[in-house]
Amino acid sequence: MGIWPTLNVSLDPEMKDRLLDQSIFRHACERCQHVAHVFFRMLYHDMDTHTMVWLVEPGADTDEIQHVLSSLPFGAQNYRLRIVRSINELVEMVLMIDAGLCDLSIQVVKFGIMSNEDAPEGPWYFNGIDSSQGQRMMGFSSPSAGVSCQIPLDQDFDELAATFARFDRSESWIEATPEYVLKLLEESMEARH
Repeated sequence: MGIWPTLNVSLDPEMKDRLLDQSIFRHACERCQHVAHVFFRMLYHDMDTHTMVWLVEPGADTDEIQHVLSSLPFGAQNYRLRIVRSINELVEMVLMIDAGLCDLSIQVVKFGIMSNEDAPEGPWYFNGIDSSQGQRMMGFSSPSAGVSCQIPLDQDFDELAATFARFDRSESWIEATPEYVLKLLEESMEARH
């Protein structure tokens, strides 16, 4: 079994498939073949999209991560820097990056899904784009509830993404949750008034 504290998919692109199918987090015992799921901290790095995503334990203190930027040889100029707390969130982030979508806008869509009184609580995850019906649709699922839904990828989403463009790249690590993104929206509205 290997543990990858850093995974640079620009230098090692075949590892992205192992991340997406989560096999990188599974270990089979050589003696009994029992498969165990293993969680470990990982820094995901995509040099092509200038994105770094740090997978940390739920509840972990992330203050130390904020200081890592100064030690990186290339700095973090024009990088998207994110913190996630589950393997599913890391996979979701990689899918959003690959789809060219603004993860901050996706969080607003997820908040809208969770605000629907008929929707299970979740958590909800973005799981790709479906263009098979003639319109591009964003897919979301709640694995714990066993349900999914689709939301149109339309001009409204593009306008939402434009709203968040100035927050997408920063000099600090962001934990992009629906709550964090709503706080950004509120602060932006207050600043306009």
